[in-house]
Amino acid sequence: MAFAEVTQTDGEKRFRYMQAIPTGGLCLACHGKALAPDIGAALDAAYPEDQARDFSLGDIRGAFTLSKPL
Repeated sequence: MAFAEVTQTDGEKRFRYMQAIPTGGLCLACHGKALAPDIGAALDAAYPEDQARDFSLGDIRGAFTLSKPL
């Protein structure tokens, strides 16, 4: 679940890397389908616009990316 490449655009070479963020067991406490009521309330208060919930074990939640000139 990782990918790397060297690209060239307008004469500039860049190294690009991306790695998926899979949902682990610990992640489910805050990002899973069945949150404890106190955790759900705390997340709602701290992150009212957050939509990072209802994930299952192994779901991809996003990716880390890196891009740098060579």
